[in-house]
Amino acid sequence: MIKADRVELLSPAGNMDCLVAAVKAGADAVYLAGKRFGARASADNFDDNELISALDFAHTYEKKIYLTLNTLIKEREWSDIYGFLKPLYEAGLDGIIIQDLGLIGYLKEQFPLLPLHASTQMTITDVGSVNILKDMGVCRVVTARELSLDEIKRIKQETGTEVEVFIHGAMCYSYSGACLFSSYLGGRSGNRGRCAGPCRLPYNGGDYPLSMRDLCLIDNIGELIKAGVDSFKIEGRLKSPEYVTGVTRVYRECIDRYYENGISKVTNEDKDRLDSLYIRGGYSTGYLHSHNSADMISIKDPSYKGPSDDRVNELTQWVRGKDARLQISAVASFHVKQPMRLKLIYDNDVIVETVGAEVEKASNKAALWDEVADRLRKTGNTPYVINDLDIDMDEDCFISVKALNELRREAIDQLTSVRLGALRRGALSKKDDADNVTVRHAISYKSDAVMRTEVHSFTDVSVTLPSQLDAVSGHEVDRVYVPYDLIYTEKISTETLKNFSIKNPGTDIFISLPRIERHRSKRYMDDLTAFVNEAEFCKGLLVKNLEELDILRNGLNEDVLKSLTLTADNSLYAWNAHSLKTVLGLFDEMTLPYELNIHELEDMLTTDCPADRISIAVYGRAPLMISAGCVKNTYGKCGEKKDAFSLITDRQSMKEPVYNNCVHCYNVIYNAKPTSYHKYADRLSALGIGRFKIELTDEDSATAAEIIDYYIDQKRGKDMTFPVADYTAGHIVKGAI
Repeated sequence: MIKADRVELLSPAGNMDCLVAAVKAGADAVYLAGKRFGARASADNFDDNELISALDFAHTYEKKIYLTLNTLIKEREWSDIYGFLKPLYEAGLDGIIIQDLGLIGYLKEQFPLLPLHASTQMTITDVGSVNILKDMGVCRVVTARELSLDEIKRIKQETGTEVEVFIHGAMCYSYSGACLFSSYLGGRSGNRGRCAGPCRLPYNGGDYPLSMRDLCLIDNIGELIKAGVDSFKIEGRLKSPEYVTGVTRVYRECIDRYYENGISKVTNEDKDRLDSLYIRGGYSTGYLHSHNSADMISIKDPSYKGPSDDRVNELTQWVRGKDARLQISAVASFHVKQPMRLKLIYDNDVIVETVGAEVEKASNKAALWDEVADRLRKTGNTPYVINDLDIDMDEDCFISVKALNELRREAIDQLTSVRLGALRRGALSKKDDADNVTVRHAISYKSDAVMRTEVHSFTDVSVTLPSQLDAVSGHEVDRVYVPYDLIYTEKISTETLKNFSIKNPGTDIFISLPRIERHRSKRYMDDLTAFVNEAEFCKGLLVKNLEELDILRNGLNEDVLKSLTLTADNSLYAWNAHSLKTVLGLFDEMTLPYELNIHELEDMLTTDCPADRISIAVYGRAPLMISAGCVKNTYGKCGEKKDAFSLITDRQSMKEPVYNNCVHCYNVIYNAKPTSYHKYADRLSALGIGRFKIELTDEDSATAAEIIDYYIDQKRGKDMTFPVADYTAGHIVKGAI
């Protein structure tokens, strides 16, 4: 097994050939998926029987297996999880990588000894979210690929949680878990492992401003180890066995040299070997030392270069010829009229002894020591090679070849069985199997549930631009969400909000927080909490990630925090009853996700869901990507029109608005068409959804007012013409696959 004081090298496997390649090339652990629930649905992946075989194979060679169950799970799929995981858990699965928040409590209850790893799909960017996840039962986090070395180091030092970092392979333009582009482009959701790769498509007449170069941190091994990183992760579950072999070998050798020499010695040959495997638009070191840069983008040539036939053949032959068998010692005894015995010893720790048939006295030719030794050493394609052999035998023994072979095979099987048995867990009780569907009711809400007794009662509006706040004024809006960014940049003053509150006493003011929180925003968040502590007109906060929840808990006065309504935005995904209750255990309210259809929402919204705590965005441009990359910066226009909208144009001449958030330095790419559920309002109300939210993005004041008027009049029962001609119904009918 990997030494406790050394970084783990974690390789991908999309099939059994890749697993064998990873093990032979020196991986300490391998991550892989079954046919269900994995974030690379187009990989071959492993069927249920293959998963058990993969576990046994890896454990035989002292490697770990982490299962990727890192997609969002629909309610109708939930009952499959227990039966899928039960045999893997009992067989000693080493860890499970998850995205769905609802899985944490469920897995802790059903599979208590299973280590839980938070996927990079959770968009983990700072200490706060790690602490919350740690308290919930997560033991390892896979950090967002956008983090700098200092941010990674800070998470490790301040939380003590295991930290896993991507070091090589393809990069997404969007923060992982914050991308709906593929979903809205063609219904294939990245949150379901079916991303169609829209970031690799041309925009703006033939450029590729969203296509990231591949990541390569081979030169940064030493500083990552010094930062306390526990696991180095290679991307590539869609890649070939040859790719897995080549990349794993190079990183294995460089890591070992670091521990041998105390410095990271990477040669030009090492880099050439990586270049010869697979490379998209050249390599970059990603965000490790740069927040964003045009150098990360292959804007003119997003194509990739694969390995030559000669290189593939070379790596194939290397794997075939690589002897990865484990060295064992053997002690055999053959004495006339006594049973033959064979003792196998592994690592001076695991010892098995097999007793065979009785040894006969030779009537003609006696067995020779060398012949017996040769026969015992023929371990063939087993996981072992006998390195040290001690044979004690009489000179007049007769030992049949068949009996000798059977003795060896039985001893080897016993050795493997004992070694694997030490890693297996006891069988789960039948009771758990019967109760797995109803366990969700043990997850409590944050406060007493208000049973849904009425349909849609509240109309809320979120604004992006100052002019949109004017459009809200004078309307019968129950709540308005105002970004703190507008207050922080003095585009909306405290006095303006006070006056709005006086003029619109029926409209509560909520402050909305940024989609991404990084440690660089500490001053901003300190300013925010100080503002909220003093702003009596602020009735609540729209929270978009777990980082912000932790900061609010620690930064707000206790009485203020108790008086506020904390609403989780739809970026804190809830796709099933477990995750819904988990989110409502952390927040007072929650917003339903964009990607579920009306039937899936119905499945999730059980009869005890409190209507006044459930919100849905019925209008707005869906945020297709949240990216640390900046389209303006890629085109050399950083600094122009800060905190403003620009456009990118796709292959169908559709124009996607891009909001350049310069306060926090990230982009939001919105859908070309706004989504509206106005035709489904009655059906959504009937599900017990109490709050309808209008999300304004780039609409001018007049258009914003018309949209607000429409939804208010619709609630009153008036038959109106929807004011936006070009819109989409989003996923409300078909949903995302």
